[in-house]
Amino acid sequence: MIGTTGGVVVTGIVELDRMLRGMTPELNNRILGAANAEAAKPLIAAAKSIAPQGKTGNLKKSIGSVKISQRKATEIGTVHVGPRRGAGYKGHHGHLVEFGASNRPPGGWNKTTPTTMPSHPFMKPALDRTELIILTKQKEYIGLKLQAYMKRSLGKAFIK
Repeated sequence: MIGTTGGVVVTGIVELDRMLRGMTPELNNRILGAANAEAAKPLIAAAKSIAPQGKTGNLKKSIGSVKISQRKATEIGTVHVGPRRGAGYKGHHGHLVEFGASNRPPGGWNKTTPTTMPSHPFMKPALDRTELIILTKQKEYIGLKLQAYMKRSLGKAFIK
């Protein structure tokens, strides 16, 4: 068992060894992804509080987290946090709000003058505010997710 104080109680060495060897990269990705998604909740709340409302509020509504499959991820347990696109979310313009746009050439509906859009960062300040909270919660949730997996896998050999 992995406790919140960091202690480990081992019973059933054979069962524990079998469980650890049986943990595939896919399972590790699922456990770490779930823990990272839980730990990202303070970041999401902070980003939503900072993001500009706009006319429709689509940017604020789209801010959330997306777990990335192991096949598409570069690292195990990858979770993307920020404006989401697709599946009913309309955060397509999040990067323009965060970083701004400078001197776009005339074209489209505006045929005569170049346009600029000032930046209104919301993700970077939110990350700066919540970085320590995220790291603390990440460690806590990884322990809880592993403990839940061990309890399911070991059954009666698991002692809490």
